[in-house]
Amino acid sequence: MRILLLVLLLAAFKTAGAQWQPINVTEGSDIFGASFLSSQTGYVCGYGNRLQKTTDGGVTWIDLSFEGTQHNLNSVEFINNLTGFLASSNDTVYKTIDGGFTWYHKFFIGYPVMNIQFLDSMNGFASGYNKFSVTTNSGASWTTSSAPADGNIYFLNSLTGWSTKYLGGGNSELHKTTNGGVNWTLQLSTTGFRILYDVFFVNQNTGWVSGYRHYIARTTNGGANWEVQHETESGPGLYSIRFINSQTGWTAGDRQNSVSCYYTTNGGSDWLAESGVVHSGRLTKVRFTSGVNGWIVGQYGKAFKTLNAGGLTGIKNPVGGANSFELNQNFPNPFNPSTVISFSVPEQGFVSLKIFDALGREVAEPVNGILKNGYHSVTFDAGNLSAGIYFYRLISGGYSSVKKMMLLK
Repeated sequence: MRILLLVLLLAAFKTAGAQWQPINVTEGSDIFGASFLSSQTGYVCGYGNRLQKTTDGGVTWIDLSFEGTQHNLNSVEFINNLTGFLASSNDTVYKTIDGGFTWYHKFFIGYPVMNIQFLDSMNGFASGYNKFSVTTNSGASWTTSSAPADGNIYFLNSLTGWSTKYLGGGNSELHKTTNGGVNWTLQLSTTGFRILYDVFFVNQNTGWVSGYRHYIARTTNGGANWEVQHETESGPGLYSIRFINSQTGWTAGDRQNSVSCYYTTNGGSDWLAESGVVHSGRLTKVRFTSGVNGWIVGQYGKAFKTLNAGGLTGIKNPVGGANSFELNQNFPNPFNPSTVISFSVPEQGFVSLKIFDALGREVAEPVNGILKNGYHSVTFDAGNLSAGIYFYRLISGGYSSVKKMMLLK
């Protein structure tokens, strides 16, 4: 009986811990942009003014499409649960301050806006069709200039950023600015239809680009030099690339030989097919809200979600700051004798993480002290505990969350 119960529990945990879960957002509508605040709350936008929101991890979606534009919504960026921005093909940036239910603010920017990125509540960037715009007052006004920016942009801070540009004839370029977009310097030129679609940096030195021909290249000196890590002779495009630390990342795009997505755990020295993410159409965006919670979205209203970094282990030190409190499911689970518990805090403050047994008795307190804003993880060693069900609780300020885990012996 005990063995049967254990088998059933293991089967249940295996099902719950699926690496990538396919999600249908909306039937037949292509998704161009995505912004997720946590594993539960996120937004997608796309073809024909489509805008949708989930607050339950993609189980249900609220249609937030609004009158005023029948044009494509190309990019969405939320900086907290209330404030967000939309980039539209009708030369406009929209702003909401109530979680996307109303869009009171409309900023005519003068060109089809393809991309938008905000560093915080005040400082943001927009680009498209060789134009680049900067705001320092939460979108109340924008300064626009000509720039090599008709593809994607990515900024590390208010001064340092990169942009991709298609030249035609199968050629493209990557440019860098170190003064907030006032000046741009050419860093990489590609030919032979190795068209650059996306760029991402984890710090001032280390970054990647992805593009057509399933092309991936890396720099370790801020873009001065680039090493080609992956390409296929007749491959289609990889349209998005994101890393959660200097070693672990994903890129996704058009399918070739049943591969729509690749991942790496060694900085890109090896890129492996992500078997859990296969789509008949184009995948357009890869986004992670923490070191373990990620989303990949694309054509035909399709999305994929992971709560455990695609099943990878040893994930730590994600890039960037956190927007909200979140306690993640431990990994691995079930475990023996140790497991990793990760969580995020949006502001510096006192944090307590306690472990309790099935009777509610405290057995450990791995975290007790002041932590900075960001993503954190701790390894919990249960070598001196008996097998069974345990609970872990995170408390910080007015936030409290509890999750269950299982120790095997």
